[in-house]
Amino acid sequence: MSEVETAFIILSKDYDQLFNVIDKLISNKGYRTKKNGIQIIYDTYFDTTDEILKKNEIALRIRIIDKQVSKITLKILQNTTENYSERIEIEDVYSTEMLNQIILKINSCLNLNIFNLPLKYYNNDPKLNLINLGFKIILNKQTQRKIVNAVNKSSNQAEFEFAFDTTTYIFDNNNNITNLEMEIESKLSGNNNTVLKDFVRELRLNQTLFKYWPYNKLLTGKVIDLLVDNNELIENKDYDDKKILTLSGLDKIELFIESRNTSK
Repeated sequence: MSEVETAFIILSKDYDQLFNVIDKLISNKGYRTKKNGIQIIYDTYFDTTDEILKKNEIALRIRIIDKQVSKITLKILQNTTENYSERIEIEDVYSTEMLNQIILKINSCLNLNIFNLPLKYYNNDPKLNLINLGFKIILNKQTQRKIVNAVNKSSNQAEFEFAFDTTTYIFDNNNNITNLEMEIESKLSGNNNTVLKDFVRELRLNQTLFKYWPYNKLLTGKVIDLLVDNNELIENKDYDDKKILTLSGLDKIELFIESRNTSK
């Protein structure tokens, strides 16, 4: 299926204020606001040893939700606009069948021939199976996610999901860094991008609470890891005493990403 999504960095720690702003935004578009609980998510990202997925803007992920449900996800970038990104997304509860489906998709997209292990060699640990197939772990992160849905009053269907994420990127030597982010995802299979553009336009005007962030979490985490290794993120300037990124740190990350984009 296709995933249409956009993201903002959250610049305030006053979640009551943030929820009030989003509630008003949702209501002004004729939707009903529905809070949908909190999730604890642990993500592990993988790539081949030569990082061919990264080179082709493909993300492969194992996600564990609330220490109970394991999902496997493949995301393939299709299109990027000034307001959102559109990706092919394959995601489901982890199983050997889903693993094989995703391996086949990777092989077909990249003309690879990753060997599928016989079923008797599969392990109960999804991450170990990917390692056995020749993938390597490239990033770990943990997210506390608070979800708010924009619900159509007539159909009672959730058409947009606003996910407030406190995401901690987990690095070696306990050099963990946290980022506050809000993702907005269209939940309809059809074209609902006009409303999404309106959401983005209005939020971009609110520069005291939000900073538009067109970079996915995998890219953000990899750049943070690199800057931490190079001692380029400064304590109490680029992140606070709780290791939450400040605007200064975010500007460094964005400058690094954009400098690499323009040099391609």
